[in-house]
Order: sequence, then C-alpha cells, then structure tokens
Amino acid sequence: MITEIIIYGLSLGSIYALVALGLVLIFRATEIVNFAQGEMMMVSAFVYFSLYSSGMGVFPAVVLTLLFAVVLGTVMNQLVSRPLIGKPIFASIMATIAISILFRSLVGIIWTHEDLYIDPSVSMILHDFGWFRMSPYQGLIITVALAMVVLLYLFLKYVKLGIGIKATAENPTAAELVGIPIKRVYLTVWIIASVISAVAGILIAPQSGLHTTMGTRLGLKAMPAAVLGGFGSIPGAIVGGITLGILESLAIVYLPTEVYDVFPWVVLILVLLIKPDGILGTPEVKRV
Repeated sequence: MITEIIIYGLSLGSIYALVALGLVLIFRATEIVNFAQGEMMMVSAFVYFSLYSSGMGVFPAVVLTLLFAVVLGTVMNQLVSRPLIGKPIFASIMATIAISILFRSLVGIIWTHEDLYIDPSVSMILHDFGWFRMSPYQGLIITVALAMVVLLYLFLKYVKLGIGIKATAENPTAAELVGIPIKRVYLTVWIIASVISAVAGILIAPQSGLHTTMGTRLGLKAMPAAVLGGFGSIPGAIVGGITLGILESLAIVYLPTEVYDVFPWVVLILVLLIKPDGILGTPEVKRV
C-alpha cells in the first residue's frame, strides 16, 4: 500500500516538478514570476486534446503540440519579457495574472468550460512488479519527466546558449558585456519553459481530465513546490515537486478531504516559517 502511495506521489510530483522547473527557469533568467505558467500548460493540453481527438496519432499530436508551445513561449516573451524586464516585480505579477485569466477565458470560448476527457494511449491499470504495483502510465510520466530533466541539464551544461542562460541568471549585466545575446537568452528561456509545461499538460490530461481551471490548480501548486525546493534553484524545483507530490499523495490517504485541499499551502507556510530559502536554496546576503 505504501509503495503504491509513493509511486503515485512520484508521478504527481513529476508534473509539479516540470511546471515548477518552468517557473524557476523564467525567474532565474528574467526575475519575472510567471503566474501564467499553469495556464500555458493548460492551453497546450487543450491543443493536444484537439489534435489527438481529430484522429491524429499520438506522436504527430505531441510534435505539433510542442511546436505550438514554441510559438506560445515566443508570444509570452513578447508580451512579458520585452516590456517588463527591469520593472518592479509587482508589475510582472499583475501582468502574468492578467494573462492567466485571459487564457482561461479564451480556452472556455474556443473549447468549453465543461470537463473534457481524453483516452490515455498507455494503460492506467496497476500491474504487479514484485514488491510494488505501478501502472504503465505512471511509469511513462516518471520516465518522461526524468528525461526532460536530463536533457535540460545537458543543455545548460554543454550547449553554448544554455551556458549563456546560466551566465545571465548569475549576472545579466556582466553577461551582456561579454557578448552574450540577452534578448535571445530571454526568448530561449520562455520557449523552454513553455515546452516543459506543454509536456506536463500532455502527461496529466488523461489522468486529471481537461478543464479551464486545471492550469490554476496545478500551476499554483507548483509554486509551493518551487518554494519548498528553494525558489530560484533548478535542482530545488525538481526536489520540491517530487517531495510535494509524495506528501500530497500521503495526505490524500491519511488526511480528511478538507485538509488535503489546503495541504500544499500548509506546506508552503511551514517552509517559509522554518526554512524560507527552501531545501536547496541559498540565503541571499544583503550588503549595506
């Protein structure tokens, strides 16, 4: 029983980790907190639903959805990064909240505000694997999330533009002085964050169903995950997402429904009170 709970938590936490990863990437590079990250995931999930439901195969539908995510990331860069870089953080918060509301309204108009469901391409039935039980779909979520993390790590470590993203995150002024194309870095970060969110949306849609509030629900839960791991830390986003997923799966089983609904926010408050910098975050030293 406990192994099934943990595996479910790993699959749920993998989704949180992917969305939190997009949040942290954008924040590290641009210092913008993107409250529309969940809605970007939601829009891509609806696009995948339309493509897949039209009779298109899984692979072409996924590829076209990811291409849509690239366009969406480019649009978000134009709407948010270009006018708001260097502006007070409150301005970016309000702008991204407004965009998230706009996305929810547009999805409701184009598709519907009713719940939609999509047949999974992989079985969700639990299978016995010796000392634990897991569905192939849970294994798919965990494997894809792990692959995304590995690809991002390799990109940031070995690709020139990825190294530029890390340098920009550390000191954008110095990065620009040494010739790093800052505007291209910002665009790349938004595209990567959008693609990661699209992958999360494609993975979670068959399990949770599609509705206009899914972005708010999952996107906002990614915020405590990012804070738990250490907001601004890329490894922290992964650790925080997985940790929150496991804790939430335990809460589903052992706590009343009323407590389960607010559990991520209880975790957020406790982290901020006990260790504001998160599990892998580093304290910010202020000079006076």
